[in-house]
Amino acid sequence: MKTIKLKFAYFIYILYFWFLIPDFLESEFYIIHILSILFRVLGSVVAGFLFVKYRKHSRPLIVITVFIAYMLLTTLLNGFNIENLVRWAAIYVDIFGISVFTEYLIRDNVQRYLSIMNCLCISGFIINAITVFIFKDGLVKVANEAGVLFPYYFYDYDNSFIVRYIYTFAIVFFYDKYYKKNNFKWIVIVAAATLFYRQSIGSLLAVVVFMVFYYFRRIIRSNIINIKTIWVGYGLMTVFILFCSSSGILAYLIAFYHKTNSLGKRIYMWNKAVNVITHKFLLGTGVQNTTNMRNVFQYAQLHNSLLNTWLWGGFIGIALYCIFIYSLHKDSKKMKDKSERKIMSFLFVIVAVSSLMDGMELISGIYLFYFIVCNSHYFNHISKQREILSLSFKKQDT
Repeated sequence: MKTIKLKFAYFIYILYFWFLIPDFLESEFYIIHILSILFRVLGSVVAGFLFVKYRKHSRPLIVITVFIAYMLLTTLLNGFNIENLVRWAAIYVDIFGISVFTEYLIRDNVQRYLSIMNCLCISGFIINAITVFIFKDGLVKVANEAGVLFPYYFYDYDNSFIVRYIYTFAIVFFYDKYYKKNNFKWIVIVAAATLFYRQSIGSLLAVVVFMVFYYFRRIIRSNIINIKTIWVGYGLMTVFILFCSSSGILAYLIAFYHKTNSLGKRIYMWNKAVNVITHKFLLGTGVQNTTNMRNVFQYAQLHNSLLNTWLWGGFIGIALYCIFIYSLHKDSKKMKDKSERKIMSFLFVIVAVSSLMDGMELISGIYLFYFIVCNSHYFNHISKQREILSLSFKKQDT
């Protein structure tokens, strides 16, 4: 029975890794692309089986599942469209799979999960850093959502590094703490260096903010900086940006500082999105396929998590997503060590800052971080097991 359970666990890990495979590998190797689709579809089916079989789930997993189901419902209510349904599946089925597997694997064997993921994350991180510093023009050039060719590295386009960096920081932090290692600081420094080298300003700003908070962690109170207050701050900042956008302040700043059309396109997109949202306030437009989004907004998504969720899901969708974030905050309190809660909250700052200019809620990798946070109290079992092991060795010596 133990052997069967172990084999099943490693089978889940194989499926899990396919959810994390870099887009670069899929774009370069057709066979990997096909295998990725097959394994992720299989992974989603298995994740559904696990969700039904093991009913003792965390609150965040239940809420995100309800949210995903709602996004399917509102997409169908806005008219049957195969392309819209395919995009819903491409985004939310992956999110469901990675969320269920992360929670299951941590709860199944927390030591095994942390050891395997630490090895995987550090290896991938080092390979990506090497490709950034050695291959100036990238390993390949791939067209982005606007159709412009950009250099891709092992972790894809430099603006997408940040998602993998966030969950890597979380994994390495916990591994260092419970296995008495010291990799976390140099991982953060090298991550900042790669973003600085690639001039990925938004992501670099997010990491620098994290580094500042980390440096002052001893004087920052957890009741001031936590997931709930950060999310509220992010929402207020989004409203402020939208006000500046609609009032012409951002347009004036672009003209004054001679900035390129990147922010100008965002202003157009956000203003248009606000107009659409007012007409689809309650239920939203449902998930829109890439072609429809580009035709209306010039981009495949709105590059702001709150705004994109409100556009597609309406008021009900954004309310459900806020409940999900609040449930993360509640579950993060299960961490007995306040320093752990602070670091996870500081990492959530990176998510919030990045979400101002990108659609982080659409990227499945960010949910790996979320479900590490809401299940991180299981990592305390490692220290307990190590204490028991240490005591047993001492008894044997005596």
